Amino acid sequence: MTKEHSISITGLSQVRRLKPGATGNIPIAYFDCTVNGIELIGCVLVRTERRGIAVWPPKIPSSEDIRRGVGFSDNSLRAAIQKAARDVYRSMGGQHAEWEPREDDGTAAAAVPGTNEAAPSEDSEGLRRFVVA
Repeated sequence: MTKEHSISITGLSQVRRLKPGATGNIPIAYFDCTVNGIELIGCVLVRTERRGIAVWPPKIPSSEDIRRGVGFSDNSLRAAIQKAARDVYRSMGGQHAEWEPREDDGTAAAAVPGTNEAAPSEDSEGLRRFVVA
């Protein structure tokens, strides 16, 4: 049974200077969204160290109070948020949101032509004009 989620990306900012963190993950965009009536501000679209794509919930800066936090316990919700954020990222010209297969030794696997390219959205040109203007 597939769950339906109400997801709206309300803002997205691409990271222009990509830099891996201590664990090798690379934030490629920060975004805000409304999910099933809950507003999340400061989510992150991430390129993982294994060249996959992930989404992180907003970080709550208080390390002293472990009773507060945000996380995704529903994998279908996490996947839906990831897809929505990736679609907006791509429509704005983002080029780092594709999964890249890796061999066991960490090297890039042989590419299969045409499988790792984002199909342009029919709204992407209009959105690009709006954002640049």
